[in-house]
Parts: sequence; C-alpha cells; structure tokens
Amino acid sequence: MKIAFIYPFPVSYRIPLFKILSKKHILKLFFTRVNKLKTKEKERGWRFLSNVPIPFMSRYSEEAYGSPEIPYTLLYYLLRVDYDIIITKNLNSVSTYIAFLASRIRRKPFIIWEETWYLGSGLLRRILFPFSSFLIKAANAIIVPGSKSKEYILSYNIDEDKIFIAPNGSLSYNHFNKEEHQCLLEKLGIKNKKIILYLGRLIKRKGICYLIKAFESIQENINNCVLLIAGSGDNK
Repeated sequence: MKIAFIYPFPVSYRIPLFKILSKKHILKLFFTRVNKLKTKEKERGWRFLSNVPIPFMSRYSEEAYGSPEIPYTLLYYLLRVDYDIIITKNLNSVSTYIAFLASRIRRKPFIIWEETWYLGSGLLRRILFPFSSFLIKAANAIIVPGSKSKEYILSYNIDEDKIFIAPNGSLSYNHFNKEEHQCLLEKLGIKNKKIILYLGRLIKRKGICYLIKAFESIQENINNCVLLIAGSGDNK
C-alpha cells in the first residue's frame, strides 16, 4: 500500500517503527514540526515540511496537544500522490485537520494515532473540543497506546470497534552489547536485581512522582528490586 504518515518530528524511538513500515509498504513520512527537534538522520521517503506559527495562539497551546503552526505545503503533497491510506499523529494539530481534508478529497481511509488520555485544562483544547469530537467520529480508525487512551477516546461516544491498541515500545536491541550491559549494572550496583526502568523525559506531565510512590509500596513486599530512572528534563 501507499501510506502517507504525518508525524511531528523524527524522534529516535519511533525510527525503528518507520523503518519496519517502509519495508512492508510504500511509506511517505511528512514531519511537520522539524524546527522543534533537529536530527541528522534522514531516510528515503522522509519529507520535512516548513510551517508558519499562528499568531497569539502559542500562549494557549499545550505541548502534548499539537502545535499552533500551519504546515502550509502539506495539503499539496497529500493530494499530489494517490495514497491508499492517510495516518496522522495528534488529534488537535493543524496537520491533522489538513490530513483529514485530503482524505475526504481523495476519498481514502483516515486514521488518527492519539496518545492523549485526558482532556486537559488548556484553553486551546477546550476551544478545539468540538472539532476533536467530529474528527474522532469521522475517522476510519483510532490507534491508541493503552487502556487509558482507549477510555478517553470512548468518552466521545464512538464505536469501540474503531479503536485499536498498539502498545508503545521505545527500545531497540539492534546494538545491544551484553558486556557493556553487565558493566553498567555493576557500576550502578544493581546486578542480579529486579529492575523497574523508566526511560523518557523528566517532566511533570509524565507523573514520575506517582511512579516513585508506587515503587515505595512495591519495596515493602519485594526487597531485591530497584527503580532506575533515565532521561532529561526539568524534574529534580
């Protein structure tokens, strides 16, 4: 199949997924927020789109809910080729609205990949709620990472058969080195222990404080375990 996949930026933990899809199908990736993340890696079939900000809207937006920017060439590229399916990430991003318009012009299936699991309190989210409801109901399928996101999407009163859970996976073992792994465990003093790993951004929205509290409860019953947190961000 010819697939158009609209994604914000080529984060490293998604690249293995993109490569697998490109081996099975004719995949064209459109990255719409490349100014947010610089990357040296570029694969065949990737296109980085320029965008223009929407004046006065950035103060009302939230990082997790899309960007108040317009990828002004996206509609042109989506209509230029007769794709069999269009997939887009983030329900309330402008690129999703453009992708939906292209899917209706071309009369092609439209899929939304949405990881949000709560509405949030941001003004932009509240304003766009009616559009979110329309898009979810009009989409041919919704891809979510887990049960909480599925519950959130179901709150829009849509058919459960349209929702598909695709568990997130962020780790690649292609370059796994067993010796380095053992050295790291010895260096950290956690060899031969049960490890609970968090790998991601250290920001408040990730709820790491809840993970730490939950781990304290686990330690009461399991002594030989450790919580390993790795990442960068503003949490101390």
